[in-house]
Amino acid sequence: MEKIFCGDGKSFGQFESVKLNICLSDIPPEYRQKAKNGKTYATLVLSRKKGPDQYGKTHYIEVDTWKQTGEPKKQNFSNPLDETMEFNQDHGNHDDMPF
Repeated sequence: MEKIFCGDGKSFGQFESVKLNICLSDIPPEYRQKAKNGKTYATLVLSRKKGPDQYGKTHYIEVDTWKQTGEPKKQNFSNPLDETMEFNQDHGNHDDMPF
């Protein structure tokens, strides 16, 4: 899928903060999600450019266009403390142990 760029940024300060400029109208409606709280969100990706451009911009922003296809896979984790496991209950004398 083609990348959808929607802004850029410039790092500044000793802690490499990034000041962002985001063009909200560049984010297509299909990549905006309405949350239960009524607010609208979009997932964006901030990446560092190879070097500053002619305006000193050091980062670019693109819309995250990944979409899950199908049902999420359910992971089957086994319980390490499963009650059916048998433990060695031998508490006998172990004179051959070095401790």
